[in-house]
Amino acid sequence: IKFKIISIFVLPPSKQVLYNRLSNRDMKDKLIASERMKDFYKDVKHWVDYDFVVINDNLEKCYQEVSEIINNFEKFKHSYLTKKNKIEYHVNKLLS
Repeated sequence: IKFKIISIFVLPPSKQVLYNRLSNRDMKDKLIASERMKDFYKDVKHWVDYDFVVINDNLEKCYQEVSEIINNFEKFKHSYLTKKNKIEYHVNKLLS
């Protein structure tokens, strides 16, 4: 059996959605959310360091895409190249 490590970066649909998700868990998470948001721009720029990037605009869709990457890596890596432009556009929107 041959194993390969696959890195997957999960992006939020927007900065505001990420903040809402982090801060809506409970009161102490508002402090954690604020701290994590300080590194938002630096963190998002690392998307290029990963094998794959998934935009989590819908939990079920995101889960399906991650599962597809893991279970069908060889098939998915070829089709993924066409998605890179879309992801780069999304990242640029997040960073602007």
